[in-house]
Amino acid sequence: ATIAGEQTAAPETPAWARPKQQNPIKTLLPLGILYTVRHVDFKADPDAIFSLRACFAGAFLLALSFSLYLLYLIEAAKDARTYTVDGEAESYYIHDRRHMRQALSGLVGSFVIACGIHYKWHMYQPLVLLSCQVLLNFSDGAQLQLVKAYILKSHVDRPFGAEAPAPAAAGDAAKEGETPALASTAKKGGKDKSAKKSKKAD
Repeated sequence: ATIAGEQTAAPETPAWARPKQQNPIKTLLPLGILYTVRHVDFKADPDAIFSLRACFAGAFLLALSFSLYLLYLIEAAKDARTYTVDGEAESYYIHDRRHMRQALSGLVGSFVIACGIHYKWHMYQPLVLLSCQVLLNFSDGAQLQLVKAYILKSHVDRPFGAEAPAPAAAGDAAKEGETPALASTAKKGGKDKSAKKSKKAD
């Protein structure tokens, strides 16, 4: 029986089920800088193109150094705590290392692509955009969560919000209008109730 005036606390939404927060600065700032330098003739001005290349190389080296430092902190900590999604457990260390390696591979890949476009077609736009974005990547997503966890020493839930459970579990939960974790709980509760009713009938 429910006591009058008693409120039942709503179950906490898992980290992966929370909406991902987008950082508008990550999109608007590079576009604003690109709009500002649109009148600069980088092809005709050697000093301007040298400055742009230097800024691009500096931003990339700074982002790469910081990413490697984060990876070093993850390897040094080797956080043995675990989280569970759909019955499968994974350590914080494996989870964080996977995200940091993905970020590093994306950083190196974007650098190679931007350099290839600039060398092949002499376009300056990729250098301008990536000079900002490689640093702004630390302002949201998994990289921001890793900065909070290992630099700021804040509590960060795993898995990160961008992750989702297995597609089958997500589909079942969507049909029932519940998150997979809550759906599995509800199914277990339904089985227990049906079992109790069958015992009473006997």
